[in-house]
Amino acid sequence: MARSRFKLLLLLLCVLVIQKGHAHLIPSGNGALEVKDRSVSFLIGIPVSLIAEFDRNHNGFLDPEEMQQREEIFAKLNTVFRFTARNESVKLGRQELFASPIQEQSSAAPQFEWWVEYKLPASAAESLPLSLQIDSAFLSTRYNIQLTYGSLTEATVISPSHPQHVFLQNAWSTLLNYLQYGFEHILNGYDHIVFLLTLLSSGMTKRRWLWLLTSFTLAHGLTYGLSSLGFVSISPQIIEPFIALTIVLVGGMQLLNITIPLYRECLLVFGFGLIHGLGFASAMSNNMQGIKRFPIETIVGFNLGVECGQLFVALGLLMFMALFDAQKTVRLPLPMPKLLALIASVVGFYWLIERIFLN
Repeated sequence: MARSRFKLLLLLLCVLVIQKGHAHLIPSGNGALEVKDRSVSFLIGIPVSLIAEFDRNHNGFLDPEEMQQREEIFAKLNTVFRFTARNESVKLGRQELFASPIQEQSSAAPQFEWWVEYKLPASAAESLPLSLQIDSAFLSTRYNIQLTYGSLTEATVISPSHPQHVFLQNAWSTLLNYLQYGFEHILNGYDHIVFLLTLLSSGMTKRRWLWLLTSFTLAHGLTYGLSSLGFVSISPQIIEPFIALTIVLVGGMQLLNITIPLYRECLLVFGFGLIHGLGFASAMSNNMQGIKRFPIETIVGFNLGVECGQLFVALGLLMFMALFDAQKTVRLPLPMPKLLALIASVVGFYWLIERIFLN
């Protein structure tokens, strides 16, 4: 028992050192798994809204009196978060709840921290992988989860479209997982989609599309790779306005009929892609730094996913333009590419102002 308490104290001390200056042990939406011997320690920051039924006074926080409902809260959490080892159930060990005082949470999202220890069966301790699943009905936020196993570190994002992740798999499974992340990153990033639609609509040729999409992907992959290796970490508050600015610039160039040679346009798009990639890299930097397990497969898979997402957006644009051309009765005040550029410029300018002054 004393050894178990010492391990818990050591884990919490490490988290406090990493998160120094923060009111919480770990930010909401982040989790840390540590595999050691035949046990797994799991610490995660969870929004209070996930267990709103235990917030009896409806103030958005877990007060000391409400924290007395520990057993009921534990029961709820263990139905939401399910952990298995090689498809075998694990034995539940100790659990703890932590909640910062309300005055310390005034500038942060209301949350609490849950620590739980799982005991691995002997067969699973000798043969991985390990699986974490979050009930999709409670995935109101994305969870960035990082696992440590000896000298290995693996990170993942669990989201409504990816509610389960299997850690410590082989290289092929890792590549497929990150291919999905890259694809979702493009489709869930509205600013990326607006940028791509505006860029591609100004000249719809296969050669131009291929070079521009490849340039954008390479730039994205470069910043993602640097973030994965721990070389890049920039605040989203700095990068997000620049992403909006790239949309304004691309839309403005099209509205002003500014054309440049393809090789220069590729260089420009590569630069813009670095900015867009930095937005994702900065958001993921806390989870992606220090990844040592299958780093090449992680980066390649993500880049392939980004490329697939971009091709999906391009095909959607191609189908939309074909359907529009077939409707001869529709009259617009501007040609469709110009209209898209105008809308993108307005939206991009709105995002620029919002991200500078309202964030």
